[in-house]
Amino acid sequence: MKKFIFLFILILINTSYVIPNSPNQEYTLLTDTDASYPPYWSNDSESIYFNYWNGDSLLLGEINLNNFKTIDIATGAFLSGINPINNNILCIQVDEANSTKLNILTKEGTFVKTLEIGTQDYFRPVLSPDGKYVYYAKIGSPYTMLIEKNVIFDIEKNQAAKEFKSNIIRNLDSWSVNNELLFISSSSSLLKREDKFPMNLYSLNLNNGTYKKITENHYVLWGAWSPDGEKIISSIYLTPNSKTDLAILDRNGNILKSFVHPNDRVAYQMPAWSPDGKKIAFIIAESVEGQDYPKYSLGMIELDPSLQSGPRPDKIPEIKLVTFNVYLYGGIAIGILLLVIAGFLFIRRKK
Repeated sequence: MKKFIFLFILILINTSYVIPNSPNQEYTLLTDTDASYPPYWSNDSESIYFNYWNGDSLLLGEINLNNFKTIDIATGAFLSGINPINNNILCIQVDEANSTKLNILTKEGTFVKTLEIGTQDYFRPVLSPDGKYVYYAKIGSPYTMLIEKNVIFDIEKNQAAKEFKSNIIRNLDSWSVNNELLFISSSSSLLKREDKFPMNLYSLNLNNGTYKKITENHYVLWGAWSPDGEKIISSIYLTPNSKTDLAILDRNGNILKSFVHPNDRVAYQMPAWSPDGKKIAFIIAESVEGQDYPKYSLGMIELDPSLQSGPRPDKIPEIKLVTFNVYLYGGIAIGILLLVIAGFLFIRRKK
């Protein structure tokens, strides 16, 4: 009897469900546990790291897609990223003194180091595509969540490599191979206050500090770059007063494909693209009658070849931190030079 129950559960968890309104597309329910926070892929695209709750304990687990077995790696570790080079884990943990730390663990869960960042000094840390840096936003006030400044942190040197100000409202866990950071904005003086509602998706080029608006008139809750940096998988409200579904966008925000569940009680959230470009992992949020919060599960879509992304390149372009500084200081230098020339001409005219 126990063997029968085990086989039934295994079949249930690994069942593929056809997504209505999406011909030839299916998703696989990977785990029926109470999943939480965005999932992250291993470098070989054969396993997914994710947080889930077991009673009052937050666990960090890894599910192997070859046998669908989940192993527990750590307890109380809020997953923030997987290093694309060595599979090390970036996570937020609370130490014995009740201080929040940004730590690096091996893929087996062994402690490596603590990044020397002030307690509560960071918001939504993001690993760079070459695994050398962490981007994070420093919050001025925990009550307003206003971003005071942006920091790119050197992991090896364990110190800030660059700081800059911006009007980012909420950054996302996605740094592309083209050194573009995704973020969401609803209002920004830098972006001419063109958005107050809804929330749209923007990119910030970390090489030169330029911004680009990607979506128009959408309420976007999440976005993640494809491994080649040419597409985006988003969690988005496709119609007003609805729930979030998934949509694949091109770099200009055009919807290439949407994945919509007809049940208003089921939403798709926090998608992540596999490094080989062939699969999408995401969180399934299902409203449960009589329960104050949804039930969260982990799902996966195997993409049709026409929707797949190119794989992450073997050689990641170097992050040009110096170029950004030269761009800033170069602009200042040119401005000073123009003032000097104008002053010289003014003096000559006076003579």
